[in-house]
Amino acid sequence: MTVTVDCMGRIEVADHGSGVPRKDRENIFKRFWRGPGERNEGAGLGLAIVSETMRAHRGGVSVADNPGGGATFTLSFPSLPAGEAKMAGEGFDGGRI
Repeated sequence: MTVTVDCMGRIEVADHGSGVPRKDRENIFKRFWRGPGERNEGAGLGLAIVSETMRAHRGGVSVADNPGGGATFTLSFPSLPAGEAKMAGEGFDGGRI
């Protein structure tokens, strides 16, 4: 697995697994959805939780093919307004973290 963070507010997580078929890409973010013939344990909630968390932060999540095989998930966070940007990285008491 590879994780990449860029200055545009994106985090990419790529793996070299079996990937996500195009026909399933909309469904994988739905609660309790599991792929046909899926044998792994789990309730089918993980990616739904990721999607809802990103929506709560005014961002989004998407999936694409990983060029080396597998899938790449991209978390896209919105830019902070200018007044809030200087607060990023500050602790509750105004000090740096």
